[in-house]
Order: sequence, then C-alpha cells, then structure tokens
Amino acid sequence: MVAATGIAAAAVVVGAAAGNASPVHDTKTVVDPGPPAAVTTDAAGCPVTVQCTTSATPPPQLRAALLRAFPAARVVTGERTTEVGGQGLILHATVVGALDGGAVVSATAQCVPRGATVVEQTVRSANTSLDLAGNTVVHARLLSEIVPGGAAGCSVQVFLDSPGVGTPWDAAAISLAHDPAAQVAPR
Repeated sequence: MVAATGIAAAAVVVGAAAGNASPVHDTKTVVDPGPPAAVTTDAAGCPVTVQCTTSATPPPQLRAALLRAFPAARVVTGERTTEVGGQGLILHATVVGALDGGAVVSATAQCVPRGATVVEQTVRSANTSLDLAGNTVVHARLLSEIVPGGAAGCSVQVFLDSPGVGTPWDAAAISLAHDPAAQVAPR
C-alpha cells in the first residue's frame, strides 16, 4: 500500500512537471487556392443548367461497341444520362463487361458542354510483387485509354483490369476507345 501511494505521488509530480513544460509549436502554412472552378456537371454527368434523367441501362450503341471489341464479354451493368426535352441527347454513358479469367472492361463516354479539349492518352500499369526467389510476379494489369470526341469536352475512356502477365485484350480495349459508336453526341 505504501509503495502504491509512493508511485501515485511520483506520477502526480511528473505529470505536473510535464504540464508546465514549454509547449511544442507546429507551424502550418495554408495557401488559399482562390475560388473553386465553376461546377458544370453533376455526379451523373448532367450539366447543372439542364434537366436530365438517368437510366440503369447503357445506350444500345455503346453496348454494341463493347460487344464488337469483346465478343465474349458479358455486359454486367451500365447507365446513361439523357437531357430531358430538346433533342434528348445522351450526355454521359457507361457500360461494364466481364471477360474470361476475371478481367473487367468498362467504357465511359461523356460530352460536357463548353468542356475543355480532351487529350488522347494511354496509361498502362501493373500490380506486381517479388516472390521468395526474387522473381517479379504480375498480379494484375491495368490499361486506361482516353480518346477525344467530336467536340471539346467530349471523350471516351476505356478501362481494362486483367489478371496475370499477358492479356489478349489490350488491342480490343484500344479499339473500343476509338470506335465512333462509343462516343456520345456533342452539344
């Protein structure tokens, strides 16, 4: 009991001394980035000045483009955002397909009114690790292909996620991105 009281008293003294120590000051510089860019579309790809509807089915031409590039694909999901009234233009659309061996391909087409010009780009990456012998093991390969559309703000992005070292699908994914039927109509 005496030992416990002595330990408790020592803890109080050490705590009081620590409480009186000089505080540590961290300096943070905060930079004001300026006003945010004007929001032109909502989360569904609809311009904020337009009334739209969203459907849980991809447009037939985008679905057909996917199946042309990947004849064995199973279309698993998709969506489209369409302008209400006017010409009923499709402004944003997505289709997702499952391929043999666990690979997945998606194509997203959009046309943002008064949007910036899109630059074509291809990005490839791989998820790798080393085995115990020091050999590189490829777990998955990723391909992203972005192709500009017929007007500024319009584009198609195809994303391919495939397991393993080699994939026979890269050429088909790039072909899908360049298929004119995959584009949505410009405004």
